[in-house]
Amino acid sequence: LAPLIESEAWGFSSDNRFLNLGLMVDVPGDTDPETILLSLQATEQEISDAPHRHADGSYADRAVDIDLIAVDDKVVDTPELQLPHPCICGASCSNLWPLSTPRGAIPSLD
Repeated sequence: LAPLIESEAWGFSSDNRFLNLGLMVDVPGDTDPETILLSLQATEQEISDAPHRHADGSYADRAVDIDLIAVDDKVVDTPELQLPHPCICGASCSNLWPLSTPRGAIPSLD
């Protein structure tokens, strides 16, 4: 579990602040990243079914946003999923670095 960090909204203007938390979990080794993503999206919907984008495609405030940052050393680049997550080197993900151990190393973007 990475430390909880409060930050300004990222990607859009909002009067609300973000609470950012990183968590590393173990899943069965044969679980593909797309299945993990679908599970995370279902969890988001269970918490709140409010859309995370406005009709024009811009971001909207929401109760929860769960991002899949990395799955082992897998690299995925599809319209639905990019791994490692494209913002992994940005300040919004800086609280995840304590999870970057040999067991949970985040793959290189190179």
